Amino acid sequence: DEPAVLHALRVALTDERGVVRAHAVWAARRLGADKLLVSLATDDDEMVRAELDRADVPRLDVRSGPARA
Repeated sequence: DEPAVLHALRVALTDERGVVRAHAVWAARRLGADKLLVSLATDDDEMVRAELDRADVPRLDVRSGPARA
C-alpha cells in the first residue's frame, strides 16, 4: 500500500538514529521518492550524508513486482 509505505518512510527519515535515517534514504531513493529527502539536506550524520551522496541506487520497478535473483 503506497500511502503506508510513504508514511513509514517519513517516520524513519525523522528518526533520531542516523542508521535508521540512512536506510530510509536508501529506500526512498530506490522507490523514487526523492521528494521526501529535501528535509535531510542539512543532516550532519555521516551515514545519512553518504546515502544522500550516492548516485548508484537503482530504482525499483514496482509495476513488475519484486526483483528476482
